[in-house]
Amino acid sequence: MWSTVSASDGLLRGFADVIIFVADVNDNAPTFSQSAFTISVVENAPVDVIMTLTALDDDASHNALVTYALIGRHSIT
Repeated sequence: MWSTVSASDGLLRGFADVIIFVADVNDNAPTFSQSAFTISVVENAPVDVIMTLTALDDDASHNALVTYALIGRHSIT
């Protein structure tokens, strides 16, 4: 893919043709061993590993990195 880039400082203007090579795109979603995970942790549980998750991503390079996030939800019973 090629494109023309232009830059200007208000007085002068320059152009350059650039060629862009895309080595990999994020076209594969990560896969987990199951579609959902549910765990319960008692209030006074020791600080420790409570669950281990593994995801695989068929993309290459930095697109294959998987980031996990914990989203809090409070329930009152």
